[in-house]
Amino acid sequence: MRTAAQVIGYIAVAENLLIYVSNRRGRILLFKFISDALWFLNYLLMGGFTGAALNAVAMTREAVFSVRDRYKWAGAKWIPALFLLLTWVSPVLEWVRTGAFTWQPLLPALGSMIFVIGFYARNTKLTKVSSLFGNALWLTYAVLLHNWAGMVGNILMLISALIGIVREYVGKPKEGEA
Repeated sequence: MRTAAQVIGYIAVAENLLIYVSNRRGRILLFKFISDALWFLNYLLMGGFTGAALNAVAMTREAVFSVRDRYKWAGAKWIPALFLLLTWVSPVLEWVRTGAFTWQPLLPALGSMIFVIGFYARNTKLTKVSSLFGNALWLTYAVLLHNWAGMVGNILMLISALIGIVREYVGKPKEGEA
């Protein structure tokens, strides 16, 4: 199962390269949804139940955030609060499952909370900057699980976000410049 998890993880790594280099919010959310589906399978097969649960929540998050402009309810102020609350379900479930409080499940939960804020924002710059912090926490979680694909994926996501940020700030001429 670990081999299958790693294969799925490396497919996710390849797909992740598409997320933050895009400057269109809808495309970022679509690629992130696909990524989260692949990482859900990866973490489930690796025995990282917190990671799998958070990716399931993230898939729902991206689906809702992608229809904000079409459905009024999807843009309600309580929606990000709901997803922030849902991210705390997975560490609690992990603590109940193991019968012990550990800090390890907090890492991806905090990273996911940062993603909620970043992906709810309409500003792609904020989305990319917030992903630096979210991916750093997920990278630490992947290291603790010895999830090699997760490590590579998060490192590449950090690089992709940095490239996207540079493109946002350096690549566009300022208003009034020709």
